Amino acid sequence: MDNNEENEVDYELWMTSTSNRALDFIEDWAAFHESLLLEGDNVKFAPRYIFWSCDDCDQDYLDTECYGGGKYCSID
Repeated sequence: MDNNEENEVDYELWMTSTSNRALDFIEDWAAFHESLLLEGDNVKFAPRYIFWSCDDCDQDYLDTECYGGGKYCSID
């Protein structure tokens, strides 16, 4: 979270797209987030997704965890 001089709050959540723990957190956080949105334009949320490149992974891994032939992999 970041408070700036204009009484705005910007916050981010960094996660992988396959993280069940992150998805559980988002579900639990949703009600609180909705109450923050009632404050108007003073609250901004940005989800951030982390991806890795995997040039040396086997085909099974590429098929289940990656897109773009190993360019975008999400490790839980």
